[in-house]
Amino acid sequence: MAKYLKTTVIKGRVLGVNVYRGYADLADLAMISKPDIFDQKKNPTGTQRDLNQKHAKEAYEYVKTKLLAFWPEVFLCVRNSKVIKFTPSKHNNQIGTLTIDMSIAKRKNSISISRVDGNHRLHFADGNFDGFSEIRKTVSFCLA
Repeated sequence: MAKYLKTTVIKGRVLGVNVYRGYADLADLAMISKPDIFDQKKNPTGTQRDLNQKHAKEAYEYVKTKLLAFWPEVFLCVRNSKVIKFTPSKHNNQIGTLTIDMSIAKRKNSISISRVDGNHRLHFADGNFDGFSEIRKTVSFCLA
């Protein structure tokens, strides 16, 4: 596996928060991010509802079997600023390359990039579950 994932993005600010918008394969977005499940005692700052396996399987089958499909953008949040680097293009500092350090993103006991919206869509997409091959189809994303 590559040490870095690179993709072209547009950089902007939404209500004071830096955001990067672009396109990437579902498998790559699944690999760089982790769910952040809300639990009142164990994880009160979590951002997601519990995973519904049926919903995740339906999302997987939808995108895996349809030639023409659409989802709204996946929304992710950087929790560790060391995981990303933005390099602006020479001609426009709002467009450039976003580099994700895979060794940081995939650390076992931490969440460097959390899934704010899209956990069900990403859950099986990386191919790490028996019976679910990775999905190499492009979707849009927003990374805050």
